[in-house]
Amino acid sequence: MNDTKGKVLPFQIVAGGAADAARRKVDMAGAAPEKTSNGLPDAAQQRRIVEALLFASDKPLAEEELAEALPSGADVAAILEALRRDYAERGVNLVRVAGKWQLRTA
Repeated sequence: MNDTKGKVLPFQIVAGGAADAARRKVDMAGAAPEKTSNGLPDAAQQRRIVEALLFASDKPLAEEELAEALPSGADVAAILEALRRDYAERGVNLVRVAGKWQLRTA
């Protein structure tokens, strides 16, 4: 058994399954694909990845930890700042704790 508690694990979108089927339906309806022409996640998808990692984590995450789940060269600081602004007026806020980032109740 792997001990993954408290660790950020990289994840990827795997072809097949319900998510892939839903994406194909959206793509067939004429919506923009979730990936850029080079096959990497687009900015909106990168933001969703960071948001999901922050929600799922039981501890604050460093920018370097978040960057591990994103394509090389992703602007993690800009993604975090955009999320911080979006959550500023909500019941959950994105805050910096000891140099790391965490979603907390307002």
